[in-house]
Amino acid sequence: APHIAEELWERLSNKKSIFLEKWPSYDAEIIQEKNVKIIIQINGKMRDIIEVEAGISEKEIEKLALSREKIQKWTDGEKPKKVIYIPERLVNLVM
Repeated sequence: APHIAEELWERLSNKKSIFLEKWPSYDAEIIQEKNVKIIIQINGKMRDIIEVEAGISEKEIEKLALSREKIQKWTDGEKPKKVIYIPERLVNLVM
């Protein structure tokens, strides 16, 4: 494999050996997700999944979760006793 890599590198019009080149670097901002999927649970049971932009606040997630039609079916218009939010993963509404 190293010999084939060297041959291909030379055919791409590179003068120096591929083994003298530096490893490519990465940009951490490029690999960050802009949107995340958040699981909505009621009393620990998954009821819905929503896709929101990354970095959304806990209050916004709670509002969004309670406004979903699927969730309203399970909450009957009641406010949750407790909201457990794991950032960019899930929100659990304890009824």
